[in-house]
Amino acid sequence: MLSVRSFGRRTLGLVIEAIEAIVEIVDAELIQDKKYAAMGKTPADRVKELLGRLHSITNSKDRGSQVSRKAELLLGKFAQQLRNIFKNLPKPVEWRSFYNNDFPILMDICKEVREISIQDGLNRSQTRALETLKTVSQEEFQRVTAHGLEPSNSGVGSDGKSEPNLSANSANLFLREPLKMIVS
Repeated sequence: MLSVRSFGRRTLGLVIEAIEAIVEIVDAELIQDKKYAAMGKTPADRVKELLGRLHSITNSKDRGSQVSRKAELLLGKFAQQLRNIFKNLPKPVEWRSFYNNDFPILMDICKEVREISIQDGLNRSQTRALETLKTVSQEEFQRVTAHGLEPSNSGVGSDGKSEPNLSANSANLFLREPLKMIVS
């Protein structure tokens, strides 16, 4: 299973590259279909639209709800193709798991935050906290990221030398404080 959680200590950069590669593979396999090609301008947009529709249809069916004939046709047309694509990946994964767990990293986190997270070695939780901080307070986000995730009141260690940037583990604690202040 590809799930981001299974990457353990691997960097967010590798995770994002893997997600982008899967999006490109899915898009390349399906792009000849006119209905699929019309679902968006970019591979990520098309994959998001298709997986989102199919996810909604399968959830409705799983709950025992009736789905339209058009929805049934869409599911019938693409579901098996997607199962085959995802099954034949170097690390096979179910398309629904990819849509729910991995794909949101690519779609829900802005490029700026992804780049900072990769640069500073942040994990998924820290990246989401940084994205939240950016959404809640652009000013605080700028302050935090301008200092390489160093809190403004640190910087000089007990030896009198400048302290290095916070580790990814420490970033969680550091990001919580600005979020608490802003949300409170």
